[in-house]
Amino acid sequence: GVDRLMFPTSIPDGFQVEANDLYLQPEFDRLDFSIWYSNGNDDILFDILYSKKANKIYEKDEQNIELYESGGTEYYIFSNNGQNVAAWYADRLEYSLSTTLAVPELKIILDSIDQQ
Repeated sequence: GVDRLMFPTSIPDGFQVEANDLYLQPEFDRLDFSIWYSNGNDDILFDILYSKKANKIYEKDEQNIELYESGGTEYYIFSNNGQNVAAWYADRLEYSLSTTLAVPELKIILDSIDQQ
């Protein structure tokens, strides 16, 4: 029942895929896919969640949430524990991208997201 997936097409130079995971729970109608990139002390974690019964819970610090629009999608950007996070919902899927990179670099990745 998913018509499209959204993936970043631009990951900064030097980042390599360290791990990926596909977690299925058919009894709960839940699927969670993640891919982790690393470059020394910096990392990027991209996650896609499909669930009919639950959403992810995000923690954030005292900084305000920034609403960022790119390519017709609204992203919620916030920070927690030294990570900058973008979360959004599209076509019954919940997405998140968290990174140690600064917000301007996170926005460059978000700007590259391709809807297939």
